[in-house]
Amino acid sequence: MATNTIPRVDVGALAATITIDTQERVAEAVSSAVHGLRDQAEALTETQTSTLLTTILAVFDGFERSVAQALLRDLRDAGVRTWGLPRTLADLEEADDD
Repeated sequence: MATNTIPRVDVGALAATITIDTQERVAEAVSSAVHGLRDQAEALTETQTSTLLTTILAVFDGFERSVAQALLRDLRDAGVRTWGLPRTLADLEEADDD
């Protein structure tokens, strides 16, 4: 029996999961690189390591917002209803209703 149920996606959870997975992969890559340099007797100084980590964190600022925005656009263009944005991203839903 067919239904006319419109699909729904928890875009907040999806965006958070994508962000966390990406951050974990980048952290693993950075950790491997830092350890590899140390193993080759070319270790980064504390200042260099701190600068590297600060730069990486700055790049990720706003990443979840960007992912959520793209998901909202693509899912809604496909006729999929979305829900579940956290308060920090609620303005994306309001902006999309315009």
